[in-house]
Amino acid sequence: MKKYIATLVLLTSIYCVKGQENKVSQYILPDFESGIIKFKVGADVEAKLNYNTLREEMLFMKDDTVLVMAEVAKIDAIYIKELKFIPNGNMFYEEIPFKNNSLYVRHTATLIAPAVDTGLGKTENSAQTSISTVKWQFGVYNFILPEYNIKRKDEFYLKKNDQYIHIKGVNSLVQFFPEQFKEVKDYIATHKIDLRNSDEFVQVLAKFSK
Repeated sequence: MKKYIATLVLLTSIYCVKGQENKVSQYILPDFESGIIKFKVGADVEAKLNYNTLREEMLFMKDDTVLVMAEVAKIDAIYIKELKFIPNGNMFYEEIPFKNNSLYVRHTATLIAPAVDTGLGKTENSAQTSISTVKWQFGVYNFILPEYNIKRKDEFYLKKNDQYIHIKGVNSLVQFFPEQFKEVKDYIATHKIDLRNSDEFVQVLAKFSK
């Protein structure tokens, strides 16, 4: 018999649930979707889930309230639709399998400060703003940030000796494909592979992995 999520997961914060007004969403999914939380010990739990890229937190819906998932270390994996997330510290990486390995994606986002008036008309301020500098109201985070733009960024990792290795570009792949590295580089150049695209990245990894 499945237990209620409230008995298995501690709650750290309560979010103010309001609509998303930014052109770029803070969330991985457009809406909260049904998912499965698999714990290292104990029964699986069903919940409505979504991932916030600004704060890098897994969220779940309880009644009409959005709550932050805590005790992340007790979680083995989370499945939302076709996506699989695994914990790393207090955040989650998306795991994308290929052959006998996986690509890990850290979904992040930053806030771009609003335009400033220089006297010659408003210009966009390119300075990135930390989420910690955004005003909080009574400890409740407001999902609506109409005065800010959101810039999404994905970071890619491969595992080696149980360590996550950040793949910053094609040259980072040399340690994974030392004997095939020239072939890998030529393939990426010839096929115009965008390593910022997870599908294209996995295409390369699957082709050259043994």
